[in-house]
Amino acid sequence: MRKAIFCICDFHKAHSFAQSIIGGFYCLYFTLDYQKRYDGLVARFDKAKARHTEVTDLIAERTARRHQIETYLQELRSREPLTEFRETDWLAMVDYITVLSKDDIRVTFKDGTEIKV
Repeated sequence: MRKAIFCICDFHKAHSFAQSIIGGFYCLYFTLDYQKRYDGLVARFDKAKARHTEVTDLIAERTARRHQIETYLQELRSREPLTEFRETDWLAMVDYITVLSKDDIRVTFKDGTEIKV
């Protein structure tokens, strides 16, 4: 009968092997956790970028609208006060008239304001 001789170097090899397996599982877990966090951050970034584009477009639209209104007001201020009907003033102020019914007539001015007459 032979006796098994346990060598200390075999223990170190087994221990290193076990550590590498545990380390591999830890790296896999860390990688999956990192990927999950990364995907969450990318989703947040995409949502913020879309909102930024939306707000930027809205600002551009409102800036253009402001310019249109300021131009309209400058035109009105440069004219003499109205004492009688003048076709040039009418054409400068009114964009179009909408007749929906006999009792519902709407005037839309060039600045976008609409009144019911």
